[in-house]
Amino acid sequence: MKPSKKPLVVYFHRYPMEYEAAQYPSMPELVRELLKSVNKPVVLDADGINAMASGVSILRKREYPTILTPHVGELRALTGFDAHYIEQNRVEVARTSAHRLKSIVCLKGSPTATGILRGEVYLNSTGNPGMATAGSGDVLTGIKAAKDEMQLSIFNLDDPLLEEIREEILSLDINT
Repeated sequence: MKPSKKPLVVYFHRYPMEYEAAQYPSMPELVRELLKSVNKPVVLDADGINAMASGVSILRKREYPTILTPHVGELRALTGFDAHYIEQNRVEVARTSAHRLKSIVCLKGSPTATGILRGEVYLNSTGNPGMATAGSGDVLTGIKAAKDEMQLSIFNLDDPLLEEIREEILSLDINT
């Protein structure tokens, strides 16, 4: 049987995983083993990314796409780049990181820079400070997984569904 191309969402939410990671020190090894054996696209955020800091070679060897949604600190742990350097060179760092990690890298921040394997970088300067809070990676993961399920391109910026999602997110009052 041919493996499914639909994504497996490896969901590691920051707060519960920090608690569990302290309780279960072998959790990072479990994440690395999953990435070695899962023959599907995978989206990693938060502690899923942190688990890969000592296993980046696994990302490079994966046959299926890996999508990483790091903030500056998480990308620093994966690449060794200085945080200040990452902030000052977001486009080049997203491009270089995507190439080195053989992954799609969605570097959260202002602007969000998404490096893809072909060497292109997409910038998104929309949003607000609330997107820098815990849970923004969960939103990105959900949007990506939903679009994959519907077989839509996340990079088709003219996609009416993507526009509807963007409008919905921008209309939220996340400061209350």
